[in-house]
Amino acid sequence: MPPSSASRDREFSLQGEPARAWLLDRGVRQSDDPLFRLVADEIRQEGFRLARVWHSAGRLRFERGPETALLIVQIEGAVDLGSADGPVRPVQPGETVLVSRGLDLIAQENSARYEIEMPRSTLAPVVADLFAEGGRVVDPAVAYRGVLLAAVNAALNGGVTVADPGFPAFRSSLRRLVAALLAGVVRDDRSAVPDSLQLLFLRACEQIEEASVDPGFSAAVLAQRLGVSPSYLRRACAAHDTTASAQIRSVRLRAAREHSHSAGTGGLRRGADVVAIAGFANRRALSRAERAERRTSSAVSDQGVEEVSGPAR
Repeated sequence: MPPSSASRDREFSLQGEPARAWLLDRGVRQSDDPLFRLVADEIRQEGFRLARVWHSAGRLRFERGPETALLIVQIEGAVDLGSADGPVRPVQPGETVLVSRGLDLIAQENSARYEIEMPRSTLAPVVADLFAEGGRVVDPAVAYRGVLLAAVNAALNGGVTVADPGFPAFRSSLRRLVAALLAGVVRDDRSAVPDSLQLLFLRACEQIEEASVDPGFSAAVLAQRLGVSPSYLRRACAAHDTTASAQIRSVRLRAAREHSHSAGTGGLRRGADVVAIAGFANRRALSRAERAERRTSSAVSDQGVEEVSGPAR
């Protein structure tokens, strides 16, 4: 991807301090080099980001917080990955990296990559857990990598914007493509999938992402589709401190908030369009889901306070 001048608001061609400032705003620190050049095209909205980045030789350190999932696919120039307490690992064009905080990327020559970033909380837990480890190079299915990059490339080239009515659905689709890309990694990683309960939970999360838009979809329906008993499904979810109903509720609320944000509202809208797109049966169901989420968050916060302060005397 050769350097070019910016032609749209989301395209950038920068050098020196402006390039370093651009990276720092995205959680990346670059060593001081007045000749460092960067060209990027990106779509960015509240923790979700797609980018195609080209830059000259240099050393970058990723400093994003643990709540962020960042996947990069190298497309031009070999780079080295390393950290303060780990060995250096070369990455060739075409390889996929799950980025963690404190990971260094060292480019001895011009380098280009795709970056796909989203909150870890929006991914199925077993997929999100892959990003909790140290930065790692993974070997996902080539076919799914091609599908994902084709979608990212089409969005960057085709003028997709966060203001588009279809952007929430597009963002959700990209998450599913990332999950599809990493599904094989999850299944092959014995530390991530030690037993059948973990595999069942992964399948449950995949089904929930696909079917939550149906107001009739419930934990009972999920168990039936998975071919397991409701009690066995409860065991699989309990191993992750959650329930199937809570996971369904979380996915629907996320969809409602994304649609509200795309429509330019500050809070959660309760119009018929939001209710339908998110998969709620009606406005009352949406309100009940919000209340349940607040109760769960409050209980978790109270538990955290007790763990810090100790039992009352």
